[in-house]
Amino acid sequence: IISLNPHVRGLNFDLPQVIADAPTLPGVKHAAGDMFESIPNAQTILLKRILHNWDDERCKRLLRNCWEALPADGKVIVVEMAIPQELENNLETMNVLKEDLYMMLLMAGGKERTLAEFDHLAKAVGFTKMKVFPMPHGSVHVIELYK
Repeated sequence: IISLNPHVRGLNFDLPQVIADAPTLPGVKHAAGDMFESIPNAQTILLKRILHNWDDERCKRLLRNCWEALPADGKVIVVEMAIPQELENNLETMNVLKEDLYMMLLMAGGKERTLAEFDHLAKAVGFTKMKVFPMPHGSVHVIELYK
C-alpha cells in the first residue's frame, strides 16, 4: 500500500517481539503494543487475517479499541474469509469451511465468520456502517467499517 501510495504513512503495530525483527521500510514506522489494550490513533486501521484468530469477545475488544482510535471519519479495513450465507457444494465453500475447522482446532475460539457475524461484531461496539467488497476469486472479502 505504501509503495504504491507514497503520500500515505503507515504504522506497523504489533507485539514487541515481532517489532524487534521488523525490517525498515520507507514510509513505515513501527510501534510495539497489545491490540487488546489499546491501538494508536489512525485515520485508517487495517486488520488482515486477524479477527479469525479470536473468539467473539476478543474480537469485540479489538474492534472497540479500533473504534476508539479512529476519528469521526475514519475506518477499519478488515480482510478475512467469509463463510457464505448459503452453503453450496463447490470448491470455494469447501475451502472456507476447511479453514474454519483449522481455526477451531488451532486457536482457542478462533473461527471463520459469515458477513452477518462480522456486521454483528462491528455494530456491537459502535460501528454504524459496513461496506463489503468480495475479492474476485475465493471467499476473501475486504470489509470497511465506519463509525
